[in-house]
Amino acid sequence: MYEPKDYLRRCFEQCLKITPNPNLKQTMYFSPGKGIQLITRLLWLQGWQRQEIRAQFWQQLWSILRIKPQFLNMYLGLCAAGEHFWEYRIVARERISQQLGFDPLSQSTVSVSRKNDLKD
Repeated sequence: MYEPKDYLRRCFEQCLKITPNPNLKQTMYFSPGKGIQLITRLLWLQGWQRQEIRAQFWQQLWSILRIKPQFLNMYLGLCAAGEHFWEYRIVARERISQQLGFDPLSQSTVSVSRKNDLKD
């Protein structure tokens, strides 16, 4: 559910589906310095450092800017939240693997358990 590519795709699709309400104004506000710091960090992490989503991030960012620029802040906020979810996903997987004594999502573990099922 929180694989980075899937998460970014859902964020993008959600922003595209929203119908803007002309009577509502943006409520989230950061000081210019804090805003620049947050955006710079996000662009660095997802737009450069995370190779698995780099192209997707930039493509979706430019699409949001072209199609629904009024939702840019929402989209960037959702992308930033993804950083937390992705980190938690790793921690949760490690804890579950420790409790089980193996990684249930590991391809080799799944293959071995399927082979054992076929033997029985």
